[in-house]
Order: sequence, then structure tokens, then C-alpha cells
Amino acid sequence: MPKHQTNLKLSRTIITIIGTLAIIGFISGIMSYLHRPATYKPNDPAANAILAHILLAITTLIVVIAIQAYRTRRHLPSIWLAPFSTNAYRRVTRTLVPRPFALAGVLRIIPCLLLLYVLLWEPYRAALQIVGALDPAFTANAWGGPSYLGASLAHWLDGLLLFYGSAYLLHLVMAKVPNDEKQIKPV
Repeated sequence: MPKHQTNLKLSRTIITIIGTLAIIGFISGIMSYLHRPATYKPNDPAANAILAHILLAITTLIVVIAIQAYRTRRHLPSIWLAPFSTNAYRRVTRTLVPRPFALAGVLRIIPCLLLLYVLLWEPYRAALQIVGALDPAFTANAWGGPSYLGASLAHWLDGLLLFYGSAYLLHLVMAKVPNDEKQIKPV
């Protein structure tokens, strides 16, 4: 195994936060379903964007396969679990608690918080979709709607893209930690 590759260590804190948000989202979906309206707007077939999501899914699959093949050939660690790693947690905390009088660190906080909001919204919203989408009013005029499966798959695809897009932008914005450029190092 090449020297720069290490085993990825997952952060219990990140997993707990994301799991908690998913549980809250699931409960919110149940509450949304229990308080669903008796009537809802009829579905407008022009509002579904099914073709756009099929093309987006195909493009995403090609990009994911290409990234994984590239990283595998070069014996680089997988990037798919990187947002959940102890290294990611260390970088977020270092960014949000900058060194005193470090202007660059203070200026990173706002974009970091905005990206964290998007990243942390996705587990909540994806879990809300599980039960909430059983309500026809929830999926009427949804991009993948009006079916539960179509609306949910479209939403989950969008959510994954937003999650990993935000994670990548966070990677660019966050403060670096020692050896962070070459490997994902356990704490």
C-alpha cells in the first residue's frame, strides 16, 4: 500500500449529528403526513422534470465511476466517506474557532457556515421525504412526481449532489490541518 494512503477513521460526532438530523427529519415527515391536507392541487405534468433527473442521474453515475476509477488506479483513499471523517471534523472546528487575530480565519466562517447549513440540511430533508412523500400533496408537482418513488428518487439525487457539492466546497474553504493535503489521518 502506498505511503500516502491511510485507513479512513469516521468521526463519531459527525455521524451522531447527521444521524440525529435524519431522525428529526423522519419524525418531521411523520408529522407532515399526519397533518396532511384533505385536498391538494392536481398534478401538472409539465412540473415534474423527470427527463432532467434521468439525465442528471446518468451524468452523476458516469462522474462517480470516473472519480472512483481514477482514485483506485492511483491508490488514493475514497472521497465518499471523507465528509464523515475525523479529519473533516478537525478542519471544521479549526475553521469555526479561528486563531485570535487571524483575519483569514474569521473571513472563512461565513462561507463555511452557509455550506454547513446546506450539507446538514440534506440528511434532515432526505429522511423527511421517507414518510412525508406518502402524502399525495407532498409529491404533487414535485420534480420527480407525482409518484412517491419518482419524487423521492429525484429529491434524494438532488440531495446527494448538494451534499457532496457542499462537502467539496467546504474542503476548499476550510482551514487546513497538518498533513491534511496528502492523507486522511486519524485523530
